[in-house]
Amino acid sequence: LSADVRYGPQQLAGELVLSDLPMSLVREFADLDLEGNAAARLKLTGTPAAPSAVLALRLRDMALAGQDVGQLPPGDLALDATLGNGRLEATLNAERITQEPIRLRVELPVEFALVPARFAVAEGAPIGGAIQARADLGRLSRLIELDDQTLEGLLVVDLKLAGTLTTPQMTGQA
Repeated sequence: LSADVRYGPQQLAGELVLSDLPMSLVREFADLDLEGNAAARLKLTGTPAAPSAVLALRLRDMALAGQDVGQLPPGDLALDATLGNGRLEATLNAERITQEPIRLRVELPVEFALVPARFAVAEGAPIGGAIQARADLGRLSRLIELDDQTLEGLLVVDLKLAGTLTTPQMTGQA
């Protein structure tokens, strides 16, 4: 872990970097036994009253430790997020868990400040997003306990999100 941060009434600048964190450490904080490694980079700019942040988080070779999930390979997750100018934009890509990547994108209107501390989602402003997935349900079902039940078939999702938080609009197919 490395950090270089400059903070003052009119300045916020810095970067935090996390490299090769073993995911097995998660069990110290949560009831999850994970394998794999995490890396992250958070860059901060702006002022305490109007900060901006860019986050890149990578989880590599993620798997449930000690679980027999058949032929399901470890997965990779990539989260990229930008916060600033009244917007939070984030994308999440999951790869190797399914034959094709699962992609999730979200755009939210937010009010964010460090001084005074504030984080709120603006309910009446436009939102956006999308989810795209194409996955073998039999393969995904190995991640959950189904007792004597099985899932088969192809899950295809292509959805778009628009509108506002109070009146969201979802289009597409699943």
